[in-house]
Amino acid sequence: MEIMSKNRKTIEELQQLYLEQEDNQDIPMTYTCKAQIEMLDVRDFGWKYESCRVCKTKLDEDHMCKKCGVIDEFPTQRYRIVITVKEGDAYMRIGMFDKTVEKIVQMPISAMIKISTQQYGDEKVHERFENCIGNSFVFKVQVNKRGFTQELTAIKVFTLDEEKEDNQTQSTDLTQTLVQMATNKRSATEIEASTSISTHQGLKKIKQEKLKGKE
Repeated sequence: MEIMSKNRKTIEELQQLYLEQEDNQDIPMTYTCKAQIEMLDVRDFGWKYESCRVCKTKLDEDHMCKKCGVIDEFPTQRYRIVITVKEGDAYMRIGMFDKTVEKIVQMPISAMIKISTQQYGDEKVHERFENCIGNSFVFKVQVNKRGFTQELTAIKVFTLDEEKEDNQTQSTDLTQTLVQMATNKRSATEIEASTSISTHQGLKKIKQEKLKGKE
């Protein structure tokens, strides 16, 4: 299981990293943070987009993928939302896609699209997303370059139950390691003591044989 506390930062620390990063940073480092969803407004930012089936890039109005340079007549619908999270008095925006969105809404996009086609579908979809507000998660994120709508992009999302299980696993692994180290140390001590006793007995025997020889 992935260690969810790796590179753990507070939202305030991530804010500082976002402000201090250099513009030419090409490979952003990933961090983890625990935060509560404060705002999730799909009315302004939307909740899905039509993507290229090959590279997942958003298609233009003519279904053209600018990255691949081809027209995709059968685009794939993918989740994309922007949320605001908070930790204490610090806030940041996180862009989320595909499986990370599915994790917090607990619904695949195919089911969400089906809901949107029902009577009052838009309101039902909005309600589904708004139900996520107030929930806390552990987010694995990368810091975006300055100028993005969202400062962070979520790579993975973990529930608090998953974090608890991960912590318990780490604690168990540490305990087992310490026990093994203690066992190895005890074994080494016992071997050393046994060797010392054997050496002492050997020397004693040699001394006794020498005394017999003199007699």
